[in-house]
Amino acid sequence: MANDVEIWDHMTKDHARIIGFLEGLRVSFGKEPSVIRQAFERFRWTLEKHFFTEERAIFTFLKQEDETGGMINDILREHSEILGMLDALGKDIDDERHIDITGLSDLLVRHSQFEEKVLYPRLDRELSAEHKRFILGRITSIVE
Repeated sequence: MANDVEIWDHMTKDHARIIGFLEGLRVSFGKEPSVIRQAFERFRWTLEKHFFTEERAIFTFLKQEDETGGMINDILREHSEILGMLDALGKDIDDERHIDITGLSDLLVRHSQFEEKVLYPRLDRELSAEHKRFILGRITSIVE
């Protein structure tokens, strides 16, 4: 039973959705400002919801000690950096300035890869099935 409860599976699917919406934003460039704004808001909402999910449904239930605490603090700093980049991007879109999402895209890919290769597998290994079910229940209630 413990093996069929995985945080990794759920969260990596969410990463794929986020990257899909980022690509949708990239494809919108050069179109009407309203189309770009709509693609941006879809991407932003999905990403902010993902960060909220991690920070409120996962991180609050982990011990903030030793290596895990340091890892989570690094992830939280990246969340803050990414959100700052989103704010700047939103202003560029509002002002109809040139838009470059290369830095944002690169950081998101690195961030996702770290979580998928290090954080989520570690959680799936170290947390009990009961604890993972509890966390996934919280995640599901946020997403709905």
